Amino acid sequence: MQEAVPSSLIITGSSMIPVLMPGDEVFLQREGKPEINDLVCFKNPQDHTLVVHRVAWLGKQFFISRGDQQLVPDTAMPYHAILGRVTKIVPGNKIPPFESAEYHKWISFLRWIFLKIKLMILFFKLIEGIVFRQNGQDQQNLISP
Repeated sequence: MQEAVPSSLIITGSSMIPVLMPGDEVFLQREGKPEINDLVCFKNPQDHTLVVHRVAWLGKQFFISRGDQQLVPDTAMPYHAILGRVTKIVPGNKIPPFESAEYHKWISFLRWIFLKIKLMILFFKLIEGIVFRQNGQDQQNLISP
């Protein structure tokens, strides 16, 4: 029995911003071979979620896609994994980006980075103060008879 393929999907992730925003609806066409830069929908083999990414490379038996916001491409997938090509995008904004879990994950990460930077600055200011105090005392010892 073949699995049913949806004719449209609501985007929930942020890997394709600004082309696809969370809440946008995409319509899929099942016929035809994709071309480079086409948006395709496929099932992630690890967690079985549906993914919409841009085709980056086409081989004889496999294709490679990548989200526009991702630096690293997806792993090579066989053509039969493609559920359809995106033929239409309807802006939705049903899920504001600032309410998505991925947004909160990035904000938490950035807060952690900024905290580490602040701590490093404080540490270097402390070290700088100690070094200048020691250098000042050494210079005074050289001047004093």
